[in-house]
Amino acid sequence: MGFNDLTMETLRDRAATMKDCLARSQIITDSMTSILGSFDLRLSALETAMRPTQIKTHSMRQAHENIDKTLKFADAVLVQFDLVKQAEAEILRGPHEDLESYLEAVNQLKNTVRFFSTNKNLKSSIGVITHSTTLLQKASLMLEEEFRQLLTSCSKPVETDRLLDCLPASLRPSTAHGEGGKKNPLDHNKSAENVVYRPPNLVSSKIIPLLHDLAQQMLQTGQQQQVFIIYREARSSCMENSLKKLGVEKLGKEDVQKMQWEVLEAKIGNWIHFVRIAVKLLFAAERKVSDQIFEGMESFMDQCFAEATASSVSLLLSFGEAIAKSKRSPEKLFVLLDMYEIMKEVQPEFNTLYASISAAELRESVAALTKRLAETAQETFVDFEEAVDKDATKTAVLDGTVHPLTSYVINYVKFLFDYQSTLKQLFLEFQAADPDSQLAKITTRILQALQNNLDGKSKHYKDQALTQIFMMNNIHYVVRSVRRSEAKDMLGDDWVQIHRRVVQQHANQYKRISWSKILQCLTVQVAGGDGNSNAGVSRATVKEKFKTFNTQFEELHQKQSQWSVPDNGSKSRSGAPSQTAPPLLSRASHPPHLRQDLCIFYQETMAGQSELHGSTFSAAELEFLAEDEMIEIVPNLRIKPLSLICGDFGPFQPQIPTQVPIWLAVALKKRGKCTIRPPDWMSVEKLTQVLEAERDSASSFEALPFHYVEISRLLFDHARDDIPEVYMVRSLIEDIKDVRFHKIGTGLEKLSSRTYAMKLNLSAMEVNVIRPFVTGSLETFYKLTSPEIIQESESQEYRQPQTADRGPRVGFFVIDGKFGSWWWRMDCRVCPATGDPWLMMGSGGSGGGVGGQMLGGAFSHESEHDLAAMVSDFLENESSCGADSRCSSDSDSGFCELAHLADKISYYKVLLDQHGIDMLSVVNSLILSIKAMDLEFMRCGSCNTSCIRFSLVKLLRLSGYDAAVCTSRWQGTGKVPGGDHEYIDIINYNGSGNSDRLIIDIDFRSHFEIARAVPSYNRILNSLPVVYVGSLTKLKQFLQVMVEAAKSSLKQNSMPLPPWRSLAYLQSKWHSPYQRQTHPELEPVSDPFVTQRKLCNGHLNRLKSLIQFELETDRNHLKKHVARVKVDRWRMKTP
Repeated sequence: MGFNDLTMETLRDRAATMKDCLARSQIITDSMTSILGSFDLRLSALETAMRPTQIKTHSMRQAHENIDKTLKFADAVLVQFDLVKQAEAEILRGPHEDLESYLEAVNQLKNTVRFFSTNKNLKSSIGVITHSTTLLQKASLMLEEEFRQLLTSCSKPVETDRLLDCLPASLRPSTAHGEGGKKNPLDHNKSAENVVYRPPNLVSSKIIPLLHDLAQQMLQTGQQQQVFIIYREARSSCMENSLKKLGVEKLGKEDVQKMQWEVLEAKIGNWIHFVRIAVKLLFAAERKVSDQIFEGMESFMDQCFAEATASSVSLLLSFGEAIAKSKRSPEKLFVLLDMYEIMKEVQPEFNTLYASISAAELRESVAALTKRLAETAQETFVDFEEAVDKDATKTAVLDGTVHPLTSYVINYVKFLFDYQSTLKQLFLEFQAADPDSQLAKITTRILQALQNNLDGKSKHYKDQALTQIFMMNNIHYVVRSVRRSEAKDMLGDDWVQIHRRVVQQHANQYKRISWSKILQCLTVQVAGGDGNSNAGVSRATVKEKFKTFNTQFEELHQKQSQWSVPDNGSKSRSGAPSQTAPPLLSRASHPPHLRQDLCIFYQETMAGQSELHGSTFSAAELEFLAEDEMIEIVPNLRIKPLSLICGDFGPFQPQIPTQVPIWLAVALKKRGKCTIRPPDWMSVEKLTQVLEAERDSASSFEALPFHYVEISRLLFDHARDDIPEVYMVRSLIEDIKDVRFHKIGTGLEKLSSRTYAMKLNLSAMEVNVIRPFVTGSLETFYKLTSPEIIQESESQEYRQPQTADRGPRVGFFVIDGKFGSWWWRMDCRVCPATGDPWLMMGSGGSGGGVGGQMLGGAFSHESEHDLAAMVSDFLENESSCGADSRCSSDSDSGFCELAHLADKISYYKVLLDQHGIDMLSVVNSLILSIKAMDLEFMRCGSCNTSCIRFSLVKLLRLSGYDAAVCTSRWQGTGKVPGGDHEYIDIINYNGSGNSDRLIIDIDFRSHFEIARAVPSYNRILNSLPVVYVGSLTKLKQFLQVMVEAAKSSLKQNSMPLPPWRSLAYLQSKWHSPYQRQTHPELEPVSDPFVTQRKLCNGHLNRLKSLIQFELETDRNHLKKHVARVKVDRWRMKTP
């Protein structure tokens, strides 16, 4: 209790103390409130006292700020006055000295005008603005003049050389093909997408920024029209003059119509070149200039570019429009296609350059020309069919050979297929049909129109046999040309086979018309007896029959020897009737010895050339036939059955062997779908046995497949990896072929006395080699046209027995190509009383005719040598073209069309036999191996390539050939001047001791160079071999053609044929007496500065380059030829 009382007391004390403190605090607060209230009164009085001072201070500060603003604005105005003064001085000075400063002054004036325009309350604003505007007007005039002068100074025409240097290397004139800018037809299908063009810089890069600034300044001052006019005038003139300097002309339809075709063709070729240059270089460069000058002003830029180049585009297109509107003619088709092709090529780029709305009219003009060219080309193409069908030229082909119209149409069709991609594009543009089928249909119609026209022309011949020869020659030429061109793939095998049968039908008609009447002379109607009895036949009747036969045969020979069958295949087809002659002759009742000799002779000679095997085949044709042989393959994958024209094959199972034709096996092999199993005979063991057997036996041949050479070549080319020990197999086959050919040649030389021979197991190539020799020989023996032959045969029984077999006897001959065997019997008699042979020796290939001139003089042992020489010469040359019968020496001949003569040169080159090909290869290889340091220098005389000849002779003699340099000399007679000539010959000796010469001329083309030659003659000249290697007979063929070509070329220039280009003079070079030299006086050339050695080196280098170019050309031609001859047999059904 006491504790609680104490606590309460304490609390009361503290409460009282707190109350006192609060009271004192209240007193202090009241005192502070009173003090602060007194401060408020004091401050209010102070503020009232200071308010006037504050008002004065604010007024002074505002006045100061106004003074600063006024000073600054006055300073800006003064600066503008100073700038105007400076700009005025710069503008009055002109922009010539410093254009950049001048443009800055103009900009400053514009700023000044803008400054005073916003401060028009100033008293001087109007004056300053007026003055500055006047200065700006003067500046605008000066800028306009400066822009004109500067743009004009850099708008000079572009030099042609500068433009040509910007072209790709392949399109520059130094490497371009053809003449006058005309394209090579072989280049039509080449794409130009990868070709890079480098447009030139038309305006200096230093001037472009100035022009840009000037144009921009003028556009800002509202001078758009002035800029447009100045740019158009300056650049338009520059573009037009550049095109004119390049060679572009403005020609109309009338100008084009008046031009000669050669001139027009050259101008078209140039125009094509100009279009490419204009669009891809000139216009592209101008577009670049326009873009740089008017950068940032797109709409104005497009308008200026379009207007600046409008006149140039019009100038460029005017020539194309004139051509498209001119009169259509067949020869214009290809240039129209060229023009259409170049327009299609440049049209996308043109549309890109002129993509703006303002250039729509120019785009339409280019598209319109392209379409018009396409329409004209298509109409010309279609019109050509009608032109061929209605051709009424009176050109007479007296010998029944290929008509110029045929050559023209075939060349036309060949060119069409060089342009087939362009033609297909045309068909797609105007027709919905398949372009391939459309081209094939039109080509078929053209060839049918040609055949119809030829049929009409053939009716002009009075001789029906010549009618058939004419049709056979021309249709065969068409078929052969189609087979060797791309048209074959388009027209198809059926077309070729059908027209082959047409050729055969005309050949059969010729044989029936020509020979049936003559063969009837050998029939004798025997009264009261059978046909095999000769009891009722009198000697007088037989004599009369043979006299009649010989008389009619001579008449037929005299007439038909002037006809021509230029192709060997056609010669065989037009041979004597093999089906009618035997029964007619078998019914003839002759005395026994006459029936044995003459009847069999006539019968087998006239029937010997069968329809299938009477002609030679090319290597490509033999390979084509061999491709039908069956061979075993092992498929790599499953393939559905193949339904082909030749039969059905398959289905093919993986790793299961099956038999297919070689062509199909090769096609599958190329696609990696099979492996080819080589035949059993292609093993090293089997071929070794065959080779040993061939060497052991000189009279028999081992059994090998009929096409073993072609089959092995196909497998070596396409299935080398499938043949074990392929190099050994190839070497063995080459050795076997060489041995067999040697045996054949040796057998052909054995023609003395009575000879029987049976040759079995010959291959296709070996029969192909023998066939022209034997058939040609029998053609020669067939020429028994003298009536004295019958008289001699009748008195034969009264002659001495020892004289009966003085010469070789010719009997009959059969080639069985199917089984690879041939059998012959030589049984030709010689009149022992006079020594005259019973043979008429002449050219054996004069278009189905036979005959020649009777050999006079004694027929001693030398006659056998003559016969052997004839046989060897025929074997070397395969067959004669019969040039003597229709290409006289120097007489004016109507058969001189250069295009046809060019075909004959190519034809003669193809006729070169294997021996000639091998020797040409040897000679070319040896020439290419000659080095300049190895040349031997003649001690006297100027350089005439003698050093090269003697070096070549040295290499030939080291290779085992009897070669020598021959120097011929002849005296001038009449119109033929005298002279000398140097060439090389090689003497070949046969087994009987006889020999023949092979001529080598290392500068063959130089003999035919003439003055002012037309281009087509130069093409013929360049088609001649660089180095001639062949016989004199083959040489004469080239000489005759080149003389006719020279006449035609010179005649076009109204120039006569000079004596040193006549046939007589040219023949004198190789037919005149000569002296052979093998080791002349020579001395090595040691001084490198001897002039003669430099000439020799130059001749050698030129000769090597020509040979290398010829080899490369032949190699490319061979590739194309094989590709065209081979039929694409891959005719599978779509799986």
